[in-house]
Amino acid sequence: MIALIPARGGSKRIPGKNKKDFHGKPIISYSIEAAQKAGIFDQIYVSTDDGEIQGIARSYGVDLTYRPARLADDEPGTEEVMSEFIKRTKIKDDEIMCCLYATAPTITPWNLLYAVQMLVINNASMVYSVDWDGEDAGQFYFAVAHTFKSFKVHGPNYIPGVVIKYTVDNAIDINTPADWDKATEIYSGMVG
Repeated sequence: MIALIPARGGSKRIPGKNKKDFHGKPIISYSIEAAQKAGIFDQIYVSTDDGEIQGIARSYGVDLTYRPARLADDEPGTEEVMSEFIKRTKIKDDEIMCCLYATAPTITPWNLLYAVQMLVINNASMVYSVDWDGEDAGQFYFAVAHTFKSFKVHGPNYIPGVVIKYTVDNAIDINTPADWDKATEIYSGMVG
């Protein structure tokens, strides 16, 4: 099982979002630590075009993969990053993959463990996190490599088969400064 954390250096609405300090450490570190503590991944990769993010990833002992410039601007989605990585590294079609967002500080190892169990037990095409309103929580997608390779443009809306929306407590998709402030508030409540 392989986790890929897409973490490009640029971000217009929140500059340097994927490496920005969040409660005393780079926000990407929370995703890396959750993946490591889950104990289910044979390899954890960070896909980036940014030297500082590469340094953070190295400090946590995870693998690096270079994110091509054509996939490092605002247009390409994570599905394209996953697909390119899987094809370039020749990952087997039946390998379970996790696309884990770099800005998911409220994710827990248990969330990841439960999600992959749901994928396997239900023989689902994909499991992804949503908030209590059913909106994409911007935390993770689990699927076999073949599913990621066949992604169209907008993720799970285009995936055939059983797609499971996993409602995650305290989830927030961080896209704007207001989202960042809300995530800070939620995290403060979690750690007391």
